[in-house]
Amino acid sequence: MIAPLVLAAALGLQDTTRLTLADAVRRALESHPTVAAARDNREAAAASVGEARAPLFPRLTAGFAATQYKIGNLVYPLSGLSLTNLPLFNSTLSQASLSLGYTLFDFGGRTSQLRLAAAQERKADAALDATSAALVSRVANAYLRVLTTRGILQAQEQELAALEAESRRVAQMEAQGKAAHVEVLRLAAQASRARADEVDTRAQLDVAEHDLAQLVALPVETARAQLAPVRLADTSVADRATLVASAEQNSPDVAQARRAAEAAGAGVGVARASLLPQLQLVAAYVENGHSFTGYRPWWNRSPAFLPDLHRGQPGERDPAKRGRGALRGRAASRSRAGRGAERGRRAGYGGRRARDRGRAGHGGRGVGRGRADPAPERASRLGHRNGLPGR
Repeated sequence: MIAPLVLAAALGLQDTTRLTLADAVRRALESHPTVAAARDNREAAAASVGEARAPLFPRLTAGFAATQYKIGNLVYPLSGLSLTNLPLFNSTLSQASLSLGYTLFDFGGRTSQLRLAAAQERKADAALDATSAALVSRVANAYLRVLTTRGILQAQEQELAALEAESRRVAQMEAQGKAAHVEVLRLAAQASRARADEVDTRAQLDVAEHDLAQLVALPVETARAQLAPVRLADTSVADRATLVASAEQNSPDVAQARRAAEAAGAGVGVARASLLPQLQLVAAYVENGHSFTGYRPWWNRSPAFLPDLHRGQPGERDPAKRGRGALRGRAASRSRAGRGAERGRRAGYGGRRARDRGRAGHGGRGVGRGRADPAPERASRLGHRNGLPGR
């Protein structure tokens, strides 16, 4: 997912004694709890699609009830009265039933619920991609930070060794009367500053190694092993329009915002359908009776017109308010997607401008009144914001 990075070890045989960037990313994606939670949410959303599809089919239910009455009740349904066919009463009755029901029409409520569940599944899938991409970026940043800090530490050790050698040489020249004592003091101050910088760099390296070990779920000692070097696969920079189009097309955050807008639109249909009645067809086969009198079967069928006059308290659960809230959610999701695309455009423009200014001011040459050109420092800060290693 981090396009410009490739492993140098991938060009040859893979060294199993090293923790490569690819291995670190793979271990993080397999073990990090945020990715595991996103996967569980996606599986739950996929299961909700099947649940939303179930009302499209007929429903068959079976039941059995044994009821004890204080006063005797009718054993069989009363269809008529005559002296030859008197009704039977008993205080203990049992009933077995088998019913079949189907919703003939509900003004698109079931299909809207299915579209909502499918949109929620796509949203959860986009959220998984966004979480994985963010984790890969964190792992790559931590990996490169360890390599960069190790390189800085190695350079500081070499600088300190050179200063100590120079200090010994100047001390010998001072003993021979060929150097002033101030030169010895100057080199001692530089060596002390270099030692302080080395201590600070070692602390930064320890923190970076712990961060990498936590992300890849490995002991710190393993993370401190020799890491495989990495290099940029392609240092060429495309034009701004191409970068913006690629960001809008491949950004997981923009994709997640679009899926959220789709889910909000489907939620509007669900809320609207809940305000309208349903037409159902119900058929049942029932046996009533008692163990002493026997059982008699009977059946019934009927269409049912079910208007939903009131549901819950008028507030957050009110269908009309849910519909208006879904519309506001869809507008907000589209706004977030637009802001994400605009940030991509600004980032592409700002990165290219900082790169050009950094090249123009390379080398720390003075400008104006003897002040250093701040363009390289700004470019470094911009690179650090985008996850690139830097001091």
